[in-house]
Amino acid sequence: MADLKEKLSKIGLDAANAENVAKNQELTQSIVDLLDALKVTECEKGVGSMLYLTAVKVPAEHRELLGGYIMEGKVNSKQCDAAVKYLSALKKPLDKDDFIKQCGIGITVSPEEIAKAVATMIKEKEDEIKTQRYKFNQGKMLGDIRKTEAMKWADGELAKVEIEQQIAALLGPMTEEDTAALSKKPKEKKEPKPAEKKEKPAPTNYSSEDRDALLQGAMGYKAVLLKDIADHEGKTVTIRGWAHTVRQQSGLCFVVLRDGTGFMQVVIKSKTLPDPLHKETTLVLKGLIKAEKNAAANEGCPPFEMQVEEWAIVGESSGEATTLLGTDNVHQLLENRHMALRRTKTAMVMRVRSHAMKAFRDHFYEKGCMEVQPPTMVQTQCEGGSTLFKLDFYGEEAYMTQSSQLYLETALPMIGDCFCILPSYRAEKSLTKRHLSEFTHVEAEYPFITFDDLLERLEDLVVGVLTKLMNVCGEEIRTLNPIPMKDWTDDGTDSWKQCYIPKRPFKRITHADAIEICRKHNIYKDPETKEHFGPDDDIPDAPERAMVATIGEPVFMTHFPTVMKSFYMKKVEGRPDLTESVDLLMPGVGEIIGGSMRIHDYEELMAAYKREELDPAPYYWFTDQRKYGTTPHGGFGLGLERFLVWLCNDQTKDNVDHVREVCLFPRLYGRCTP
Repeated sequence: MADLKEKLSKIGLDAANAENVAKNQELTQSIVDLLDALKVTECEKGVGSMLYLTAVKVPAEHRELLGGYIMEGKVNSKQCDAAVKYLSALKKPLDKDDFIKQCGIGITVSPEEIAKAVATMIKEKEDEIKTQRYKFNQGKMLGDIRKTEAMKWADGELAKVEIEQQIAALLGPMTEEDTAALSKKPKEKKEPKPAEKKEKPAPTNYSSEDRDALLQGAMGYKAVLLKDIADHEGKTVTIRGWAHTVRQQSGLCFVVLRDGTGFMQVVIKSKTLPDPLHKETTLVLKGLIKAEKNAAANEGCPPFEMQVEEWAIVGESSGEATTLLGTDNVHQLLENRHMALRRTKTAMVMRVRSHAMKAFRDHFYEKGCMEVQPPTMVQTQCEGGSTLFKLDFYGEEAYMTQSSQLYLETALPMIGDCFCILPSYRAEKSLTKRHLSEFTHVEAEYPFITFDDLLERLEDLVVGVLTKLMNVCGEEIRTLNPIPMKDWTDDGTDSWKQCYIPKRPFKRITHADAIEICRKHNIYKDPETKEHFGPDDDIPDAPERAMVATIGEPVFMTHFPTVMKSFYMKKVEGRPDLTESVDLLMPGVGEIIGGSMRIHDYEELMAAYKREELDPAPYYWFTDQRKYGTTPHGGFGLGLERFLVWLCNDQTKDNVDHVREVCLFPRLYGRCTP
């Protein structure tokens, strides 16, 4: 930490800021990566500020470009602000020439040119300056100068100083009259005589004649939910919710109300409202529902609006809500996740997540699976000791579970096919877009199946769950990710839903096949040395996604080498070097499911403990499953967050491409708040 803070201080961050930044692993990594790429160890504070802004706000693929211009002295603070805004809003491949032109890269305005421009402006306004003397508005002059094409990229501080100096030269030293004029306070307005005090209503008691009655009419199931508003056209109803957006126009206030089930435009006479009415204010409203096609222009709103007759504020908000919700800074959004959840896209993702949880459960129940709840505090490992979160369990060493699989296996003789949907924990110090320290694990185990049976059940699960989701929240999924429909021809039906459901059977390749695909497409183990993957190599995140991109569809990768996989996986008959294992890989995200047949032979399991140097004693209850009525069995684990990223990611700049975006409050390396 000390070395890191020293590095940050050498680019101009003061001690307090350096310490705050160093606490955020993700933010720190972005800054350090940029400094390392540019080989920067120390720089002036102004340059450091621009590099910091670049690392924090510019998409990763463009940071080094802008950072290079900054270090070459081709960018001042104004040009940097313009470049950051340009690159952050970019939704297509970068046109470098347009970028340079629009952001003034490389354009310098000399002090002499600034002085000349100021002199020209002062000459034009000489009479006005001499009349107003030192009360002349120099700030407005600075703004006027910077609006000219020649001065667009001028250093504002230099121009400000030049204006002050030239005006002082024109007017001469400040006189006593100038000093008096500048210190003279504006004439105070006489306050009208206060009217006789009357009992004022509380700040939330605005227009309703009977606020309590209005509130009572909105409690529980009495109010109309916005998702059902179309059923109430022509009726006077009560609704409640939060002001998602607020817009004033011609004496009217147009509010897009959000109640968690939907959105709706409401219209209130402005003169009855507090000034201003802030975003996120909680409202209860009563009025007539009428058709209004223009209302649908608001994101998520139906073609209806309410003409408000009575209303009341339940909970006030402040102007800070607009700032908190309006930022695109990842660090700020994570720090204020409790507010970011109210953003339109985030709320939509959370609704899809809720429907997905139900769809998985419904699928399992329909297939005869029983749900169980294994413990999440354990004393055994499932996926290797390096990623265990340790804890003190009343003086004994214990761990947060990596997977509930071992416990699910114990339920097979009791209830047969079973599943659970619970958190799992991995202490992986990884900042990739698909790793979380706490994730939702959808796991299932089946007795009396073969490896082919397992693959068939995985296909059945994915296709079945997606079919359910498209029927209950297909419109929201289509809004989040329209890409699967790019080749769809509108036939006036809901056939577009099929674009999101993979065709069966899924493509199948072995791990050995995957190694060959990587070789064929020059997907390297080490891109710098161009070293290829070997037969026993694991294919990590980025190369795996690149390989799946060449296939372009969901694919089962099977038969991984024994040395790569967990101790409990069954080996292929006659091939002890290979396991009956499978990963389901999806374009854009890679692995979303890992599964295998499990070792069901007692002697084979004991040999596996020995091979992995595991003490069998803590696993006695797991081993007993092979001693008292064993059977061939298999199962899998699905990462819900990865599944959702694959489903909702439209692969644009403002997309859902990181697992943190599909969690309520993500827990990942370097972040355990809020």
